[in-house]
Amino acid sequence: GDTDRPSAPGVAIEVDGPVHFLSDSRALKGRTLIKRRHLLALGYSLVAVPYWEWSEARNKRDRQAYLTEKLRTALPPRIPAWLLLPPGAHQKIPERSGIAHRPASGTSGAEA
Repeated sequence: GDTDRPSAPGVAIEVDGPVHFLSDSRALKGRTLIKRRHLLALGYSLVAVPYWEWSEARNKRDRQAYLTEKLRTALPPRIPAWLLLPPGAHQKIPERSGIAHRPASGTSGAEA
């Protein structure tokens, strides 16, 4: 059944600076292509962040929106929607999730 199948390892995020590309080009170097091929073969979903796209996001809000959209397209549909909420949405992350979080101001974080 489905329980016998190993789960996917997760998402790999690769931040591609200029050294990942051929000189004066947006063509990836062989070493980056091989790394991506290996990650995909291992079952990872890949999110690539090329430097020119990151540079276009001028402020923190733009960068959060950019990363949220990149992750939304890479994550399988079974990922809970609350994982994609932007900071300040005041949604509580269940303590049992193992994800560290900072409670919203005015709360102790003890409520569950």
